[in-house]
Amino acid sequence: MRLVTFPTRRAFSAAAWLLVLAACGGASSATSGGGATTTQAGPPLGSVREVSWATRTYPGLDLAADDELGEPLFADITGDGREEAALEGMAIIPDGNSYVTYVYLFALAEGASEPDLLATVVGGDRADGSIRLTDLDAAGLHLARAILGPDDAMCCPSSEQHEVWTWNGSELVEEESARRTEPTEP
Repeated sequence: MRLVTFPTRRAFSAAAWLLVLAACGGASSATSGGGATTTQAGPPLGSVREVSWATRTYPGLDLAADDELGEPLFADITGDGREEAALEGMAIIPDGNSYVTYVYLFALAEGASEPDLLATVVGGDRADGSIRLTDLDAAGLHLARAILGPDDAMCCPSSEQHEVWTWNGSELVEEESARRTEPTEP
């Protein structure tokens, strides 16, 4: 609940108080370390697995109605003893026929009722650098990035680069030594 303070010498009518309380809406807003805005409302959750991902709104992600979020994967990649959630996302480019892919990493602080966005990995469009989440475990975030070959049609990349991203205490960083390129599965 957001704390609202008023000058002590000023008198408010009942209508003014109702307007102020309605504006507060019973929720407070906070900014996470990644710059995303989350809303604190409802009872505290015990785990990031208790988040209702399908009904969640994400003001910090700037998602539009046609954008999509995939099902979350769970693991403790930060080493704090609490699981994080990784979700694959796709954002439609306005006035175009392309989209950009993302992978979002969320954490739930002890006693919080809403997840915080820890990090975002940005991919490209379809065959040109799009990313997909392949796994999340204690070793990190596992991604496959589409690589469009010189003879490939725009729909169909012939290979993909597999990447592992780890948490360094403040951000996700790619372990470049773990990169490998493989043919795209049919």
